[in-house]
Amino acid sequence: MKPSAEQYDSFQNIFDYLNQNLFNNTLPDCMLRFSIKSNRIDGSFLPSSWSRDDKDIKHEISINPTLLAKQNKQEILAVICHNMVHLWQYTYSDLSEGSKKYHNKQWVEKMESLGLEPRNIGKRGGTQTGRAVTQVPKPNGLFLKVCEAMPDGYLMPFRGVTNKTTKTGKTKQSTYVCPICRDKSSGKPGEVNFCVSCVIQLFDTGFSDDVPDSFKKQALDLIYRCRFKEIRPGNQNHG
Repeated sequence: MKPSAEQYDSFQNIFDYLNQNLFNNTLPDCMLRFSIKSNRIDGSFLPSSWSRDDKDIKHEISINPTLLAKQNKQEILAVICHNMVHLWQYTYSDLSEGSKKYHNKQWVEKMESLGLEPRNIGKRGGTQTGRAVTQVPKPNGLFLKVCEAMPDGYLMPFRGVTNKTTKTGKTKQSTYVCPICRDKSSGKPGEVNFCVSCVIQLFDTGFSDDVPDSFKKQALDLIYRCRFKEIRPGNQNHG
């Protein structure tokens, strides 16, 4: 099988698996694709973005190839499920078109019913709605059970390569490992990225006594500013 067909078949298998086990096969087919809009955006949903003869209209779910570089099945499936909830809302919700463009209360309730807790990392006070929203699996929730039960053979065989090298041999981006969960992320040489989900969990559970104040400050700044904070190697020793 050619690599493109193999990769997209795997994506389709994951979509079908989640549709069956989380949505009772109620979601319509949509266009699945890979797209790099930003290294900070793991996935996106685009409503009514494809058509055939201006009649057969399809929505789109896209994921960032760099997400696959992490090789974290739970995180990959959570991003896909996040956007499948958008697909569910556009298919069945009677809310106005404008309100569906945000992570609104209805979207939050559906996510929670599937075992995913939304978190708006750009606002204080644990807000769950808004534009920039991630998700944390609930312990013993439906999503985690479905994720663990999915055969490893469904996983996509190819992953995005985050190391970019110029013709002169100079590296434009480097791959770093989160010191908390060991997941991979990309950034400029000399920078270290902490995972958003790890910082959120630290924020919820509290920081242990051996975590330096410098890391606490930068972690909170990451949550409030809704982006990966560039943390120098000298500040990553937090135990």
